[in-house]
Amino acid sequence: MNSNQQLFYLLATPLNIGDIVVFFDGVNDAIYNIYYGYPQGLVKNSPIFRQHKGYLINKVLPAIKKRGFSHLADLLLFINARSTPPNMRKTEDVAARAWQAGPNYYQNIKAAHEYSIKSGASFYHFLQPTLFKVEQPTSYERVLLNNVYLTPPALEQAFHLGYLEFSAQISSLTSLGVKSFDASGILNGHEREFFLDFCHATEEANEIIARFIASNIRSGLTGFIKMGSTKLS
Repeated sequence: MNSNQQLFYLLATPLNIGDIVVFFDGVNDAIYNIYYGYPQGLVKNSPIFRQHKGYLINKVLPAIKKRGFSHLADLLLFINARSTPPNMRKTEDVAARAWQAGPNYYQNIKAAHEYSIKSGASFYHFLQPTLFKVEQPTSYERVLLNNVYLTPPALEQAFHLGYLEFSAQISSLTSLGVKSFDASGILNGHEREFFLDFCHATEEANEIIARFIASNIRSGLTGFIKMGSTKLS
């Protein structure tokens, strides 16, 4: 889910003193808000979800297959997979959606932080790593990036613009005292292949990510305990 959906579910969740709230996001903010242009994200069985699947997939291809032209349907699906989506064909439109996604991201994380703190919980936010942020991808990782079924056309552009915005917003959040961390590059510098596609990682990579999250939470809790001890004394 994207940060809009995370905040929605968090606000519907009662928190207790001492709870720890963790947001781990960025990928779906880039996909939904920028690539597809659906800031609210995709919710199953909603009109937006049905629209996302597309008229070609829902109507045209099943009708062609029903008439016995399955090879033609496969060809059209093949062509469609390699075509840049209409809303990604104008650079200025993509840039505008990325520009809007940044403040939206900021407001959602800030609101989640404020709700958590008000409830006596601690809040931590992390921007997800992706294959697009790997500085020297291996030959196998380049295959993943060039496979249109795993990495749709123009998706990298959406992530490039989006992550620039998200990283900038994290800097602003940090200056307000929000525990927000840019973890997008933590898998760089490793010789292992960590990605299964542009964003889903292996169990070894997830261990590195989990340790990064745990380390920052542990540091935050240690600081909180010391601050509490100081006040008590």
